[in-house]
Amino acid sequence: MGTRNGADFLAAQLDSFLEQDHGDWSLWVSDDGSDDDTCGILERFAMDHPDREVRILRGPGQGPAQNYLSLLCHPDLPDDHVALADQDDIWLPGKLSRALVVMAGVRPDAPALYAAQSVIADMQLRPRRITSDPPRPPELRNALVQNLFAGHSTVLNPAALRLVRQAGQASGIPYHDWWLYLLLSASGAHCLLDQEPVVIWRQHAANTIGAAGSLGGLRRRIHVMWSGQYRDWIDRQLAHLGAQETLLTGEARQILDGYARANRRAGPLRALGYARLGLRRQTLAGTALFYALAIMGRA
Repeated sequence: MGTRNGADFLAAQLDSFLEQDHGDWSLWVSDDGSDDDTCGILERFAMDHPDREVRILRGPGQGPAQNYLSLLCHPDLPDDHVALADQDDIWLPGKLSRALVVMAGVRPDAPALYAAQSVIADMQLRPRRITSDPPRPPELRNALVQNLFAGHSTVLNPAALRLVRQAGQASGIPYHDWWLYLLLSASGAHCLLDQEPVVIWRQHAANTIGAAGSLGGLRRRIHVMWSGQYRDWIDRQLAHLGAQETLLTGEARQILDGYARANRRAGPLRALGYARLGLRRQTLAGTALFYALAIMGRA
């Protein structure tokens, strides 16, 4: 779990860990410079539960993405299943056990990335709706332009964790969960999306992006796309991905080469190059917007 100034909501998340019906877990936390009572809450939790392994580490101070990646790449983190958690959400009791059951269908030596749907709630945890299941399956041509794997529900198996560590702590990427989806889909991992909700996703003013469909989340997404930041995010991630050539499948290398060629073009020719690669977001409207942004030089 990555934390920073999460004292308002952290205790409820910690309590939800204790309510898991899969009880064999340890808690690793990277705190990224909190100046509220976050670390105090964590230390008291560790003291109150001496039977649990609770490790509290100092984060790199470079934002949430680097905080989580530094934790995943920490040399002492056990080579086991790893479930990511946000400081302000609530895990439903079957969160861990369900992920393990779904991932049990994957060979132990094959990398697998899991995520599930969430119950979107307001700041007081009053349920609003359940996130929608994507209409198309996860795959690299989608991961290049869109994230489907919300970090607050993500689980990696040991083989996937080893791939992430081999890739190292990629600097400058916008979101760790999008990077995991991109890297692992390009490496041939099993990318598993569960239709059942396993997390209560609390919406509040400090959410980095917020749920799709929320007014605040929609405003932030529009700003990111129109300002050119979206294209910058994609370019930075693909630069890091291209440096991991030995981890990628042959098909992934071909797609990256094709993207690089298309990206050197402008206007409709760029969009045509993307279309030939089959790049797509999950909805027709989202895909149409992506190609419109490409024509305008913003994707």
